Amino acid sequence: MKSPKISFRNLWKHRNASIVNLIGLTTAITSIIFILIWIHHELSFDKHNDNYENIFMVASEWKYSDGKSDFIMETPMPLGPYLKENIPEVIQSTRFEKQFGGRFLEVEGKKFLEQGFAIEPSFFEVFTVDMKVGEAGAIATHPNSILISQRLADKFFGNTDPLNKSISFFVDTDEKREYNIYGVYETIQDNSSLQFDFLIPNSLNEPNNWFAFGESTFVLLPDGVDQINFEEKISQFYDYENLGFDIEWYLHPLKDMHFHSDFQQFVYHPGSIQYVYIFSIAAIFIFIIAVLNFSSFVSVWIANRQKETGLKKILGASKYEIVVSILTEPFILVLISLLGSFLLFNSFRSLFSQFSENPNIGFHQNGFIISALIGMGLLIAIIVGIFSFGLIVNFSRSNEFRLKKLAIGRGFKRFLIVFQFTLALVLMSSTFLIYKQLTFIFNKDLGYTKENVIHVPLKGKMGENYSIIKEQLLTNSKIENITNTSPMIKSGVETPGWTWEGIDKEDKHSIAIVRADADFINTFDLELLLGEDFSTETSNQNKVIINEEAAEIMGLGNPISKSVQLKDETYEVIGVVKNFHSRHFSHKIRPLMITYGTDTHDLYIHYKNDKDKAEIISLVKNEYQNYVAEFPFEYYFFSEEFTATYRDENKMLKLLSYFVAVAFLILSLGLYGLSKQMALSRTKEIGIRKINGAKISEIMVLLNRDFVKWVCIAFGMAVPISYYLMYAWLENFAYKTAISWWIFAATGLLAMVVALLTISWQSWRAATRNPIYVLRYE
Repeated sequence: MKSPKISFRNLWKHRNASIVNLIGLTTAITSIIFILIWIHHELSFDKHNDNYENIFMVASEWKYSDGKSDFIMETPMPLGPYLKENIPEVIQSTRFEKQFGGRFLEVEGKKFLEQGFAIEPSFFEVFTVDMKVGEAGAIATHPNSILISQRLADKFFGNTDPLNKSISFFVDTDEKREYNIYGVYETIQDNSSLQFDFLIPNSLNEPNNWFAFGESTFVLLPDGVDQINFEEKISQFYDYENLGFDIEWYLHPLKDMHFHSDFQQFVYHPGSIQYVYIFSIAAIFIFIIAVLNFSSFVSVWIANRQKETGLKKILGASKYEIVVSILTEPFILVLISLLGSFLLFNSFRSLFSQFSENPNIGFHQNGFIISALIGMGLLIAIIVGIFSFGLIVNFSRSNEFRLKKLAIGRGFKRFLIVFQFTLALVLMSSTFLIYKQLTFIFNKDLGYTKENVIHVPLKGKMGENYSIIKEQLLTNSKIENITNTSPMIKSGVETPGWTWEGIDKEDKHSIAIVRADADFINTFDLELLLGEDFSTETSNQNKVIINEEAAEIMGLGNPISKSVQLKDETYEVIGVVKNFHSRHFSHKIRPLMITYGTDTHDLYIHYKNDKDKAEIISLVKNEYQNYVAEFPFEYYFFSEEFTATYRDENKMLKLLSYFVAVAFLILSLGLYGLSKQMALSRTKEIGIRKINGAKISEIMVLLNRDFVKWVCIAFGMAVPISYYLMYAWLENFAYKTAISWWIFAATGLLAMVVALLTISWQSWRAATRNPIYVLRYE
């Protein structure tokens, strides 16, 4: 058995090749570990619940006569108990109300906006909540009880015992209730679709009203329940004739909530299974490239040790002993790479956590990371060992002393380069397309301005005194306009039951409604195509402004002064605005009506110059504190809210860009090793050509030619694959960019530049070497 000292001496002798392969393998393993952690986190959502696979949300699809539909997560108040009593499959049902927007909690002057649920006692029989202190059952017996998370306990009370202490709960900014803390539970993990830092008893309004939709209902079912049959049982008892639309009930599994939810606002950080697939493929690509490169290095290592191998065979060494002897150094490199990956991961995990917006990056999760490192190390060792054993045992004694003949064959070299470049080109072109689609979205004419607009949620008396506050703010000449409206992002609540002149009264349509004051159009610079805006001097009661899409579905020609009806209310159309995008580009622009009102809770301030924003924020904050000083001042830049809508796409672009860079780094290191090997294998040929007068440029072209040809073949294979993947991804968007030719041209050109820069150094060294030394070497 070879001593470690000899092995390390051999590695140092070939230190350039050893370092290059060490860097490539370490970088690849570290990148794969980051991808695996991200995937593991995404796939672990909601699994902390003991009954993870048997919990279902009861939801419904409301189908309107115009062919549109809405997915509704709220259910009739009596539904939960009815299911428990009348459908035998239901082990338990529970109802709760999510406190959308959060509620302010206060203890001794400390006030924070927190998220929580109003629940009934059966909540704990369906979902897993680990109590640290206190009793969950207090919810059933004490109407003023509250349970809080450990995070909230630390935030409000530090090291003090919070049990039986009082906490103020603000129903809104003018009304608050006192609750007593009866328990503290483990902080809900961040890989939970349902996030709550407090739980209070649910006071059900109209508990027996089958037409009062307000609570979310979940059921716990046994294994193997017939989901379709269960959904039919719900539909059999529910009479929806009086609603004016059809309802189709269905079960939404908790296990699908993260990736396949119809209720994006309900779910905490909804994910995309597509991105899991994409990054899984990226990890496989990087692993394959790294293993191929390392196998190439090992084959050269074996080729350089043929003389030693032949002597050992003559002296009676077994094939096993020869393999172990030769592969000791490569396997030492694998071990060093694993250690280096461990250290790199520890060094960059915080940065990657921020980069990937995943706070769960770390060495935990029951040894998952350590297991992944060991598993990859073993897998690389097995693959390289089998590959190397095949090389060693298949050359005969007759050529044991023929040096440089065992290096990987020409066919394998071609496969290695073509395959690696194909993968890299697919990754790179996908990255370019995502960037192009996001650029298209952010630069597209949205139909309104999003720059220099501040969004301030109104609370309590600030909303009541909106007109006074608005008048005061507008005295500042740096403010362009102010409006009070529904939230602009994802704006428009779908409202069924609209009719208008010329259609059957039974033919009702669903149209989104935005409620706004008379300055809505001016504040957002909407384009008024027909008619007029709301008046600031006369009454706007029962008047509406519609968008182009609504005008088109009405088919009224010129809709101005025409009447539209919703239930018993009749409205006059006074204007038509150009279509504007208020939702994610995966959705088409909806028919929309703007109704007049000043009672909404979102203030939007359009200021003139970006340099004035600090002054404007300070001015608004002063006004805010004049009316609701007891609450923290909140504001958002509207352009950032819009960008946040594409959080998943931005995250994917960042991560994919990183992994493309890693793939090309590993690819370059592999090309470096291959080009060096090829230059060595043609040393005698180069020397003879130089003696016969060949120029350096001619020799470099000779050495580079094959690589260029293989990159071109890889480009030809990558284009159709990339096009198919790009086309499939773009299908997720209703409004999308074109798949431009320059994406493929840019990726091909960049790949060629990377290849030429990598191999030209070795080609130049070989071409400039003294031919006398070369021939003596041979």
